[in-house]
Amino acid sequence: MDGLAPKGCVGAPVFVGLHLEDDRFKLVCLGVLLPSEGLAHPVATFDLIRAAVRELPVQSGQSAAGTGTAPAAKSRWWRGRR
Repeated sequence: MDGLAPKGCVGAPVFVGLHLEDDRFKLVCLGVLLPSEGLAHPVATFDLIRAAVRELPVQSGQSAAGTGTAPAAKSRWWRGRR
């Protein structure tokens, strides 16, 4: 998926509005805008972003997946305080 974007919008989130019944709609974030030559910019969707992050090398001081060390529990801001 690509499209035209104003200069300076590279890295910005890309949203699409999905029409629902009764004059309602749902706003969905597709990914982020990538840099490219010219006016057409590709969109990095979240499946591609997750795959790229999984391929990053593990930095020293961090545990790799499958080493038997459990990661610390993450606090998700959208779930509210517990």
